[in-house]
Amino acid sequence: MQSRKSTFLVLPAAWLLCILGFRLEQMTRELVINYVLARSLGAPIDGWRMSWAALTIDARTFLLPATAQTLVAVLASLTELSVAAVLGLIEPRLRSCFGKLLCLYCSLWSLIAFLRPIQFSAFLRRSPFQGLWRGILLNPALKQTLGFILLLLALAMLAWIFRRVVGLAAEQFVLASFWGRSWAVVCLLCIPLTAAIILMLSRFPYFRFSRAGPYLVSVFACLLVFSHVAIIKPISNNAVVPSPTRADLLKTFLLMVLCLSAIPISGWAGRWIHEKRLASYSTEHIRVLYPMSAVSETAVKAFAREAEQTFTRVAEQLNLGEAFPKVNFIFFLSAEEKLSRCGSGEVVDFDLPRNDIQVIFMPPFSRFDPSTLSRFLLEKKYGSGRNPILEAGLARLLPSKEDPRFEPQEDKLLASILEVEGGLKIADLFFPTNPDSISPYVKESLSREFARFILRRYGLTKVLALYARAFTSGSGDLEVREMLSTSYAQLQSDWAKHCLERRQELLPQFGQVAHGPRQLDPGVLIPFQKGMSLSAEGGARTGYLSEAASDSLDQLQKLHVEWISVMPFAFLSGEQGNPEIYFAHRGSWESDDSLRKIAWEAQSRGLKVFLKPHLWTSAVSTVELKISDAKAWYRWFAGYRRYILHQARLGEEIRAAMFSVGNELTHLALDPAHESDWRELIAEVRRLFSGDVIYCANWGDDFEKIRFADALDAVGLNAYYPLANRADASLDEWRIAARAIAEKVERVSNQTHRSILITELGYPSTTQAAITPWSEEGAGEVSLQAQAQAAKMFFEVFWEKPWLRGIYWWKWYSHGRGGGEGDVSYMPRGKPVAAVIADWYARPRN
Repeated sequence: MQSRKSTFLVLPAAWLLCILGFRLEQMTRELVINYVLARSLGAPIDGWRMSWAALTIDARTFLLPATAQTLVAVLASLTELSVAAVLGLIEPRLRSCFGKLLCLYCSLWSLIAFLRPIQFSAFLRRSPFQGLWRGILLNPALKQTLGFILLLLALAMLAWIFRRVVGLAAEQFVLASFWGRSWAVVCLLCIPLTAAIILMLSRFPYFRFSRAGPYLVSVFACLLVFSHVAIIKPISNNAVVPSPTRADLLKTFLLMVLCLSAIPISGWAGRWIHEKRLASYSTEHIRVLYPMSAVSETAVKAFAREAEQTFTRVAEQLNLGEAFPKVNFIFFLSAEEKLSRCGSGEVVDFDLPRNDIQVIFMPPFSRFDPSTLSRFLLEKKYGSGRNPILEAGLARLLPSKEDPRFEPQEDKLLASILEVEGGLKIADLFFPTNPDSISPYVKESLSREFARFILRRYGLTKVLALYARAFTSGSGDLEVREMLSTSYAQLQSDWAKHCLERRQELLPQFGQVAHGPRQLDPGVLIPFQKGMSLSAEGGARTGYLSEAASDSLDQLQKLHVEWISVMPFAFLSGEQGNPEIYFAHRGSWESDDSLRKIAWEAQSRGLKVFLKPHLWTSAVSTVELKISDAKAWYRWFAGYRRYILHQARLGEEIRAAMFSVGNELTHLALDPAHESDWRELIAEVRRLFSGDVIYCANWGDDFEKIRFADALDAVGLNAYYPLANRADASLDEWRIAARAIAEKVERVSNQTHRSILITELGYPSTTQAAITPWSEEGAGEVSLQAQAQAAKMFFEVFWEKPWLRGIYWWKWYSHGRGGGEGDVSYMPRGKPVAAVIADWYARPRN
């Protein structure tokens, strides 16, 4: 039995070894899979980076053939299991306590990495094995069985490793009692593993702790129960393990320091290598680093000249002084390149310590934005994390060349915001609880006006002092009174009066943002649309901003697609009867900038864009969403209205030709108590968006009983009507069902006096395609032919109907991969249904 003194050596060392084990296992896996294996199969390497969380090697595995992608996925999972097994076998042969712990922790991390797809599926409330080896050529039943066997194997290995850890802890600690061993299990297993799961989920872009709470509690409870099985009879080590010494602890600490020191070293090395490949152009205060082969020197000089002028104006107002270091603009040609180099695929990021502004310099972002440099200089002088509203306003106000009253574009936007959204209250400007929920259009325009309002009354010094002061709502009134010599209430009154005066001044000139809403005339048909739903998948490397998405547009044109629908998302959290809505303009797969990019790419190819905002929730389908309480509805619809109005403004900016005010919100759209709210929202959208406005109804009552069709240009239908109710139905029975569906749709068209757009049409490639077209999960065995036959049947019956004005197939992934033999999804790539779509879309249709 060891002395209690060793306990205080093992505990800190164990936690260091836990982190070190994670780093070593993750680095090994990344090198083996994404560098050695993927590279040997022909996947290009974009770059690499190291952070506190992981080593990341960006290999373009999505460019590999489907079979190679499947091979990488399968070998990655088998590698994780194999590493866990090998380390588990090595551990008993080691003599060092710390060596044993390191082996066991590495093995644990390997098993967690293997179980990660199952964790995500459980978190998203899907089939447990949906995320496991999606492309493998096995029927669903066999794949499910294989996944279950591997899951049992992984759990058995976990149990074995748990017992080894407990046995080791019992010998190294003075832990003879049950409760002592229980404490060791919680400290050495449950807490690290729960932290690991949180870490993995937190890197998922839609992760929210408020929504994940019950899931994480259940995970921790399962770990607690499962790991305590090992306490009853832990596996003892056959050999006597030496007690840890201070020297062992020191070695472990130095190894950890060495591992973590690679982070700044790798960052410096990556930056040095990257900048060596770039050309440089400098002015007095600006330095531009750019790839000479892709960016012209003329464009760089024009960019630097504008940046220098902006710097001079802003620096004078902020009193930056002569010794202020040069600002470096670093140009990247793609989101993938910037992600590999900087760890972010956003269009603009700041590195304040290095004085860097990292930008993606490609259309439609290949021009200088004065507010970006102004915001950087504000954060450089006053620090980041200050008032985001005032920062946005000052960033637009400080670089102004003249009196902002003579800037018609700014005033046009302000007029429409004051008319449609209204002015934000002082509390929202000073103490925004959720700045991301405010549209950037609203935030930047009103914050600019507010900054000017304060500036004209109190001077620039007071405005900057307000921006620099990190006060809260609790001390706000005292701070405002001290700094501006006026009460909080008086400031609110003066601001409200100012907004009213500006609205009356500007509205006669600039009543709307849109060039002019389309005149609602049922006799004027909207253009026929041969469309495809393009979904953003996989983040910056494969989402709308990526080169892969641009390549997908080229693939779609080969199918004679002429329109694409792009789908930003807002998210619901909270209980079923009282949900809350939130959305982000940065850091999401469908960010504002990514929508600007994909719209530009589509239009440059002659494709038209349909902007189709969605809601996403893991709790229930939006079709089932109900809000019966009047207060809850008012609160929810206010958030939804902010979301839709923002997307309408964005749709006008990106020149989208059509916009949807909602998608599959059956109960919320059919409730008579809410009809006036929907009509008012549609009218507001028409003030901001000059294209066609529709609502995308789900098949069934949402479509057949729509209440506000007369306010729309056309009615959208997500047409997942079944063509059969049994597996052995004949094609003639499918045809009869399709004709009955067409008659039903025609009746709605006649009743509403509106044309119909099939805004979603899709069949999974399974034997159940015609029976359950709304689901690709667990819907029979793979059948590419059933998918193609169902699509062909629909086209044959619907194509020539005079009330039909377009079809959008559901769906094509932005990364352009997936599909092919063995795939059950809707994705038409590499399947017979692609030829069916191409054949019908090649036909003329007026």
